[in-house]
Amino acid sequence: MGTKSKSTEVDAYAFIKSELKALGWDTRNPAVYPQGQVYTQNQCLSNHEIKRHLDKKRPESIVKVTETTLWVIEAKSKRTAIDQALDEAENYYAKRLNQSKMFTVNFISGVAGNDAESYLIKNKFLENGVFTSITLNGKEMSGLLSPEIAARLLQVKTAKLEDVPVDLSFFLAKAHKINEILHSGGVNINDRARVMAALLLSTIEGNLATLDSAPILLIKDINTRAEDALTSQGKAEFFDYVRISLPTSRDNHMRYKRAMVETPQEVYSRNI
Repeated sequence: MGTKSKSTEVDAYAFIKSELKALGWDTRNPAVYPQGQVYTQNQCLSNHEIKRHLDKKRPESIVKVTETTLWVIEAKSKRTAIDQALDEAENYYAKRLNQSKMFTVNFISGVAGNDAESYLIKNKFLENGVFTSITLNGKEMSGLLSPEIAARLLQVKTAKLEDVPVDLSFFLAKAHKINEILHSGGVNINDRARVMAALLLSTIEGNLATLDSAPILLIKDINTRAEDALTSQGKAEFFDYVRISLPTSRDNHMRYKRAMVETPQEVYSRNI
């Protein structure tokens, strides 16, 4: 809300629009294209009803889910500000927009981070007048909503969705994308299963906390979290099989780190 840092204006804006498009939303401006669904920050005020309630302040994006249903997405430039982003989406933007008699904000999302340290995402649904965290099969959503998920939430009128189907072709496409990321990061093909195991284990208790740190510290953090996850399940002896290490050449450290940041983002942003 208000003045934002350059990383939010550039990184988060591009990330949100890219994610929405990948999920199946029509990211064109609804004020210009009848089938468009996404008002960016600079387009929000082209809708007179939105402008009337928000004045000159606006979130990163407002998605037109239906003709009468809106979704507010607010972003911050640092991952540590995720709760602030979600709070502003609810208590500033949604609160004002829900005074309208023309539409209702049923969904809010907070997006926090930047391209260097990746993004955190939290979503809520307006259930019985209260914004409630959205869960899929008992797990809190970690990516933005697809049109299908949004439609189902409106249909069942609860923030807790069960029996959410798995799209095998979608998972295979994600696997190919992740493989490309690891390849670009210089991760040897024989080590990619080990790297994926370490990354997945390290995120069991939540997203990595040091993605913006030096490569050596990031790898140490991933290994520590993976070892802790195995130890907590009485499987500490398996850690040596998933331990990862930086390339021997320091020239490749930043490429490797980039892959360690982008790979979990692919997993989290698609609610896998």
